[in-house]
Amino acid sequence: ATGTADRIRLAELFSQASGHRVTAGELTGDALPPGLPDGLRAMFADYDRHGLHGGNSLVLQAILDHAPRSITDYVTELVSAP
Repeated sequence: ATGTADRIRLAELFSQASGHRVTAGELTGDALPPGLPDGLRAMFADYDRHGLHGGNSLVLQAILDHAPRSITDYVTELVSAP
């Protein structure tokens, strides 16, 4: 929805929601899956440098026909799913 969620922040949210320590790492070089297209490699590199910026929440609300949930709510829901 709104805001920026980099891998550090996502790890914090998953740690809080799950009660387990989650740490963020980097997927670079040999850690990336073999055969990964160059475009995805570039996208991941950009996310590492700048984080993943949220989109336009007004547009998302119009598409969904309701207010989008926050990243915190999504992670909490995801962790509590069976």
